Amino acid sequence: MFLLAKLGLRADEVATLTIDNIDWRSGEMLVRAKGRRRAQMPMPPDGGAAVVSYLGDGRPTSSCRRLFLRMLAPKVGFASGCAITMIAKTALERAGVRGYAHQGAHIFRHSLATEFTGTRSGCYSRLHRRGSASPRRPWPSPTLDYH
Repeated sequence: MFLLAKLGLRADEVATLTIDNIDWRSGEMLVRAKGRRRAQMPMPPDGGAAVVSYLGDGRPTSSCRRLFLRMLAPKVGFASGCAITMIAKTALERAGVRGYAHQGAHIFRHSLATEFTGTRSGCYSRLHRRGSASPRRPWPSPTLDYH
């Protein structure tokens, strides 16, 4: 959920992340973006801590290199972002979030884009992987400062 909410990743981008996509030294991750593009995204310290916790305590034992795996056999990565969307939808329903046009994983992306619109130049472009905004600039967040 952190990657959806704080980085605005698409469900498919989360589903296709591999352990090898994370560069722990630089604090970045390589995301397979829409349209066969790749985007280098920052991995905020609290996001890295959440991933480390998942790898140590939550991820099923498997030789699969996908970061997030199915909990039921076979313990492999998700076939598509549909599973991520359903997981997000279930969590939102449990939290009592209902009645919005965007359901599932996309509500996080939409909320982040709405928050960034008009705040800093380049944020909206980076969220949508458009324009010339530098992928190595720290990702601004209203609650966290990565400078």
